[in-house]
Amino acid sequence: AICRIAGLEVGVSDAGRPHPVLEAGAGGVTICEVHVRKGPGFGILIEARREEEIRADVMDFAEYILGAATAPTDVDTGGDSESQGISKEIERAIRNLAQLRVRRERTADGKLVRQDDAKELARRHSSVRELTVEILSRMELHRRDRRDIWYDQTVGKPQLQWLKETFEKINNGRHEDFTLPNRIEVVVPHRLIDADDLEIRFIDTRGIDRTATRADIEAHLDESHTLTVLCSGFNNAPAAEARLLLERAREAGVRGLLERAALLVFPRPSEALAVKDES
Repeated sequence: AICRIAGLEVGVSDAGRPHPVLEAGAGGVTICEVHVRKGPGFGILIEARREEEIRADVMDFAEYILGAATAPTDVDTGGDSESQGISKEIERAIRNLAQLRVRRERTADGKLVRQDDAKELARRHSSVRELTVEILSRMELHRRDRRDIWYDQTVGKPQLQWLKETFEKINNGRHEDFTLPNRIEVVVPHRLIDADDLEIRFIDTRGIDRTATRADIEAHLDESHTLTVLCSGFNNAPAAEARLLLERAREAGVRGLLERAALLVFPRPSEALAVKDES
């Protein structure tokens, strides 16, 4: 929705729709808060996560992997049933930064199994601390010191295509020069909406997949110059997560919710009309 409003779309998918520049999916995609704003050109800037935060995430990941490394292979059930102490977005970025892949292979008897480089690594270390040190060493954070990147015509790609590919690399921990971001800023040289007298910034937060407190979103609810749009699917609207956020904000004394907060319901094609009514 943000990319459609701001004119940040490229190409055409198999379904006949353009691709958004910001990576999108069914959940677990955005690693951190993403800001889209006007600037001098096409570029991406990051605010890096602090080293102690990264170490804490890696330690949680190491503890989870060490406990899960009990068998040489895992039958692929099509989902991720194992629980862990970090989000799947952070896990994916740590794996990519440390080159710890998950490969799916089919055995001779036809079973689909997962070969996990992280679990193989865990079997060679006896403690969480040792495994954490090894993963951090593989991530090579000391050389990932770049904080901005700008479009150059010598790359030989259209600006929006370059922006899309570069954002996906940084968001997934696949760019060799960038560390884990705490915030990503996507800069474009054109106005995001048709308004001459307003400086507009779109903010895409991480998805709300749990009912836990989300201080990052609640802070925006209390900003007088911010319109907060909470999204929900049609069948579960209003989503429990969005409702709890608004209830906590009201209980905390946040003013202006009626004017500055909205619930946007997304029906899939024909989903609303397919709901059976009393007749």
